[in-house]
Amino acid sequence: MIPPMKQTNRIGVFVLSDETGTVDDSDIYLLDMVKENLSCLYIGCRTKRFSLLQETLQHYTTDIYQLANNLTEVECYKFLLEKIDQKHLYIYDELFFFDNSFFGPFYGLQEIFFKMQEKNCDFWGLLCQDKMVDENWNDIDQHLCGGFLAVRSSLFKTLDFIKFFNSSCYSMKSFLNYFCELGYQFETYVDIKQYSSALLQNNLDYERYLSYELIHDLKYPILKKSCLKINDKDFSYGTGESITNAMKYIDEYLPYNIDLIWESILRKENIVDLRNLLHINYILPSRIRYAREDKNPICKKAVVLIHLYYMDLLDEVFLYIDQIPKDIDIIITSLEKNHEMIWNKAKSIGRENLRVLPSGNRGRDIAALLVTAKPYLLQYEYLCFLHDKKTSGDSGAVTVGKSFRYMIWENLLKSEAYIGNILDTFDRNPRLGFLSPPEPYHADHFHVMGNEWTTNYKITKGLLDMLGVRVKLHKDKGPFALSSSFWCRTKALKKLFQHSFAYEDFPTEPLPLDGTISHAIERCFIFIAQYEGYFSGIVENEEYTAMHITDMQRMLSKVICLESHEKYFSSFYGLCSMFVNDGLSSFCEKYKNIYIYGAGAFGHRLLNVLKKRGIDVRGFIISDGQKMKENIDLRCYYLSQVLVTENTGIVIAATKKYQNEILQELRAKGHTNLFYKYI
Repeated sequence: MIPPMKQTNRIGVFVLSDETGTVDDSDIYLLDMVKENLSCLYIGCRTKRFSLLQETLQHYTTDIYQLANNLTEVECYKFLLEKIDQKHLYIYDELFFFDNSFFGPFYGLQEIFFKMQEKNCDFWGLLCQDKMVDENWNDIDQHLCGGFLAVRSSLFKTLDFIKFFNSSCYSMKSFLNYFCELGYQFETYVDIKQYSSALLQNNLDYERYLSYELIHDLKYPILKKSCLKINDKDFSYGTGESITNAMKYIDEYLPYNIDLIWESILRKENIVDLRNLLHINYILPSRIRYAREDKNPICKKAVVLIHLYYMDLLDEVFLYIDQIPKDIDIIITSLEKNHEMIWNKAKSIGRENLRVLPSGNRGRDIAALLVTAKPYLLQYEYLCFLHDKKTSGDSGAVTVGKSFRYMIWENLLKSEAYIGNILDTFDRNPRLGFLSPPEPYHADHFHVMGNEWTTNYKITKGLLDMLGVRVKLHKDKGPFALSSSFWCRTKALKKLFQHSFAYEDFPTEPLPLDGTISHAIERCFIFIAQYEGYFSGIVENEEYTAMHITDMQRMLSKVICLESHEKYFSSFYGLCSMFVNDGLSSFCEKYKNIYIYGAGAFGHRLLNVLKKRGIDVRGFIISDGQKMKENIDLRCYYLSQVLVTENTGIVIAATKKYQNEILQELRAKGHTNLFYKYI
């Protein structure tokens, strides 16, 4: 029970930013929760479509203003403060700055305001981010995490407060240090001392990398929206489990509707990034069925649609058909000459709720889905679509097609229990719209990994535009669903299923290897689902996952082994940085005498890289007092033996953990021509 609060007269200043002029339901929820604790509210909208926001927000206040898109955060707040008459402002006890850069609150704001009301301070925030360094060893000063700042009258009534906002030299991140240096006191709602380090390079962005720990352990009331944006540096700090666990905890245990988050991020983010960041993979058992709380027969809402062309695969296909629960309808599309054979096979296993539709082979499986079977698709809530797959003759070894076929069918129709578990997964996750088997990685499919668009970005974008689908699409972020076989919630692909495709929309045989509408359609599924408000993921059975993860580890290890002869790195981010443009060669070309600081494993790896680039290295450098290296490939010098000259360049071969210490030592000796990157 929260004790009765002493009345605090509080005025709020809110900055809402959205380039499309949309107010998400999460923003409405935030305003509803905050408004209960305010006596007055001023709102600034940073958008090109101000009238849309103004109409939605006038329920909260009449003081709504348009902000220029190029204004900084502190300039936005300054603009709004200037709209408040000073006499009016000074009747309040507390000035509350907040914006829509976060989701929440997940816990009651009244309790937070009550707790902080007892603190003796001039201003307060939720959390103080410790001082740290970025990847270029630039200092990032400590600061109160943005989007949530309360300032008491003991500060906002002073000239110091006015000077801060009148200066163009400051940002909201400098608010903490600026006023602390002037002697003002601050407090934070949560204490993160247990996570801080005396070494700046070991401090990290707490809100991003400890989101679960903050929300679960410390009752942190918000989740920054920036946490749901992908970053290759994430692997430098962990495996990303914190944000995944935070989302799960919010959904299952907190009185906050997770749909508010999904609605916003599905509108604003790239679905490929979301799948990678939140690890949207479903590894399901095939031998046991999950217990269902809802006893309604979910199978009656589903249909399995199969396009069958290669009749020599009929027996194999029916082995999977026999696993389909009896309540699920089955539709098979095939050449009309094959129908009798298919019907006879169906009768042999006692399958009655099966329909066979005549289909030509123009457009192959995609046309069978969108033209032949179109009248039936939206009659069901769930759809599984599969096709046969085969390689022979000049198209490749027979096992290439066989493994592709195995990947599809094993992960979509493995067993009756497995199919039930897939349907239950949709039932338990109302925002889940589409599930694909994993991306193929064997034989020539390997080169598509990381190049999933191949030549199909432009034609896929054109298809989505034609369908009226507007989502975040990026040339460097190809779709993770590449097979035209899948499970889906039919509403998630409604835009596609309702479109009037014709057989003539598809190329005639022989079908080109790439760049056709068929290749675009199989790449557009996850983006159409996103537009309809659903997320997508990968589904695998447990047995296949055991093989898949082993193969991925084996292949990744081999690639790293080969790349380590050409590049020096110790982390995924380090490797990515080397590929983008490591700048190493251009640095070395500037100086006549190149040395490598560090004669260990990284130093030798770097030496091999430089040799292959045709760069001569004078020697290794080690710190004075260290034991001189023996039996190494290059002469080793103590630091004091290397003269400081304009022709001397030093490349540091050390991980982030030691780089700052080494840099300080080298600079103390007068060396300034230095090359360093996180490796």
